[in-house]
Amino acid sequence: METFSFRYDEQVKKELDFIKTYLKSNQSQAIKDAIHAFYRCLKMEEKAKKSPAEILKESGFIAS
Repeated sequence: METFSFRYDEQVKKELDFIKTYLKSNQSQAIKDAIHAFYRCLKMEEKAKKSPAEILKESGFIAS
């Protein structure tokens, strides 16, 4: 497992504190959860841009 650090301003600190409190977790877990949630959101957006035929082909439901 790797570690990283980043600089953040007061607004990000407030948002992170809210996430930590809401999830009842520590800072590390809150950041991981936020990254996972944002990733899922982006993947859903990406999927929404595809046509139904593309989605079915990628899923293997349509073979050709």
